[in-house]
Amino acid sequence: MNRICTTALGTVFLAGSLVAQADGLVYDNLQTSLGTYLGGFAYAEAADDIQMTASGIFKNARVAYGSVGFDGDEALTLNLYAMDGAPTPGSFGFNTPGTLLYSQTIGLDGSGFADFSDATPSVLLPDYIAVGLIFTGVDFDGNTSDAGPAFYDPPVAPGDSYYDYYLKGFGGDPDWALYDFLDSNGVPNPVANFGVQIGVIPEPGTWVAMLGFGTIAGSMAFRRIRGSK
Repeated sequence: MNRICTTALGTVFLAGSLVAQADGLVYDNLQTSLGTYLGGFAYAEAADDIQMTASGIFKNARVAYGSVGFDGDEALTLNLYAMDGAPTPGSFGFNTPGTLLYSQTIGLDGSGFADFSDATPSVLLPDYIAVGLIFTGVDFDGNTSDAGPAFYDPPVAPGDSYYDYYLKGFGGDPDWALYDFLDSNGVPNPVANFGVQIGVIPEPGTWVAMLGFGTIAGSMAFRRIRGSK
């Protein structure tokens, strides 16, 4: 499946490795920065669909972002979606981010990391979700005030994500559509996986079973490739 990507990349410099900030991590893609972020153009929302190690009650998340020219009014909205949205003309037959499960907006300080937490955890996340990000207070031109999701890869197994990402509101398209950075050889460069950690409160019995099959689950982890239907 060939896709044409007309979006832009910026450079992000994030020092050092991260100490895990989310409790009960079920997805961790904040270990290997690719040194770039999605920026320099306008869109309504970007999203990355991720496969987590287990379902659970959402507790907290950390998101990495790249930025330039912050002046103090920048904010980020984290939206967590079930992947039950109907396919669109731009999603190549694949489901899109659908039911909104959780949303929170916080101010950004330009540090490159945004920490979200639910003070009264109650939202059950399935193990396959989309992480949607909305940046506000930025000009999206890459020169004055700009921000976007930072790319990291690979996620720590057995968490996983495809090499592409979703955009909504790009180029006047009101629907979600899939984009990637495949080079002339069909190789993703870069892999468009957002730098995200997700922490949950596990459902009773879920992680007891996971511990018993941890070695098997780890050995079966693999990089999924999204193909056309």
